[in-house]
Amino acid sequence: MSLFTITAFSVNLSVGMGMDNLESRFAACADVSLYGEYIGIDNNMTIFHDLGFSNFTDIFLKLNYPITPVIGIGTAFGVAFSDGFFFEDKGMFFNLGLAYYSDDYEVKLNMKQYLNFEGKLGNFPLIQILCRFKIGEW
Repeated sequence: MSLFTITAFSVNLSVGMGMDNLESRFAACADVSLYGEYIGIDNNMTIFHDLGFSNFTDIFLKLNYPITPVIGIGTAFGVAFSDGFFFEDKGMFFNLGLAYYSDDYEVKLNMKQYLNFEGKLGNFPLIQILCRFKIGEW
């Protein structure tokens, strides 16, 4: 028998949909997020009708508040209609955003900027608006 319980770390799983804007191309996306109190992983799947299928995987840091800034890094892989399978190995994406976490859902506005390993910024930021619903907590 215990008089009190301390939760050191809990993990939440949420799924949802959103919208990506890449160089004035808008596309719907499916999103899965696994996050704890201060760290999380996002996986975002998008099909751009003229470019191909892209999958963005990010690891991010956040505060343990309902409204929190998020900052992270990530990579991309997928299938381009013109070139076939690709994996982004010449750079990474830096993420900066603002998120609202409630007990049942979350809303996130995120901007991703590509930076190659030579220090050059990409020509475009990727802007995402995501809405996810929590499906589990452990």
